Amino acid sequence: MLDYDFIFKKGILFIRLKGDITKETSSLFIDEINPLILDNGIRNVVFNVSKLRNVDKYGIKVLYNSCLTLNQKSEIEISGIPYCLRKRFCYLLKHIKEREDEYTILMRN
Repeated sequence: MLDYDFIFKKGILFIRLKGDITKETSSLFIDEINPLILDNGIRNVVFNVSKLRNVDKYGIKVLYNSCLTLNQKSEIEISGIPYCLRKRFCYLLKHIKEREDEYTILMRN
């Protein structure tokens, strides 16, 4: 199961992902998250993945493709990668900036 909530502060949309990003759950990005960002013209987005339990290869691919699509109109960053999932995110981090936690990001802006 994949769930999310979001908060908009200081011009940044923080999307907090919870659960698992797998082949079965990744349609949430296509159906809900991408339109949320694109339809509202949001320019700065941070995916907080600190509450993820599992990410498979398909989940990384969907997250990567979403970030590529969204990067055309928004600046996309990622934060809170759990240590146990860091290897899975290596490829994604070659293309997406990793940031600190939400508090540190807000203090910089």
